[in-house]
Amino acid sequence: MIDKLFLISGEPIVICDGITLLQPTLGEIRDYGEEKFYNTFWTFCSAPWDMPAALDDVGINFMKITEWELFQNIAIRLKKEQTKLIFGDLDFSKFRLMQRTQDDGTTDVVLYDGKLLIDEKLYRQFIQYVKAMIGFEHSGKKAGNETTRKILVQEDRKQKRRNAKKEYESVLFNGIISLVNTEEFKYNYHTVWELTLFQFTKSLVQIQGKKAACALLQGSMSGFCDTTKIPQKDFQWTYSEDKYNKPKGKKLFKGDPQAIQKAGATM
Repeated sequence: MIDKLFLISGEPIVICDGITLLQPTLGEIRDYGEEKFYNTFWTFCSAPWDMPAALDDVGINFMKITEWELFQNIAIRLKKEQTKLIFGDLDFSKFRLMQRTQDDGTTDVVLYDGKLLIDEKLYRQFIQYVKAMIGFEHSGKKAGNETTRKILVQEDRKQKRRNAKKEYESVLFNGIISLVNTEEFKYNYHTVWELTLFQFTKSLVQIQGKKAACALLQGSMSGFCDTTKIPQKDFQWTYSEDKYNKPKGKKLFKGDPQAIQKAGATM
């Protein structure tokens, strides 16, 4: 369970002693490099079914590895410079895999750097926040059998080849122009960079929803819109997770389409 008030406040989020999540602003992402940022954290948040071809390339069946196991392999290969915008001074490259024996006699594998121990429970706590910060959505499909697995690997491999031919397109560029030139948005081209990524993306979703609701209201009052089959919540312009969290149609925000495809380089 994440604390949405802390997320929208833009303040650092303390997960535990040793892990404090920073909330990068648009300016910080711009200065660091938008493509590098999304490449790193899209891979950081990925599940095995998001990268079937990349895992297959290194001999791993994406159906037989868990999210936690995949994270273990990815995290220890990331340098502090790559994760600093969210994790600050925490250096994942210093962690090593270690087997832990628990009180009930069972064992599990954890990450340990000599001071801080990250187990699956702790991982699931902070990964929820990171996903929310960057607007992460899983892009892959789970396979129910071996035949489906092979098909998904081949489809993903084809997509990798297509993506390799494309130049990187900014995730933020269109959104910034759209909001700055909207009367509901109180920021301009100079001040928008102070917003955190989470604040900015939520503003984009909210303003789009508000404009859609206002258009419906105007249409209903003018008599040009049949409102009998339109859900009442569509006429409400105020934000709610139920209405705005998953917009219909094309996704408003999605990380670099090549980010997950490049994950094989980190495995």
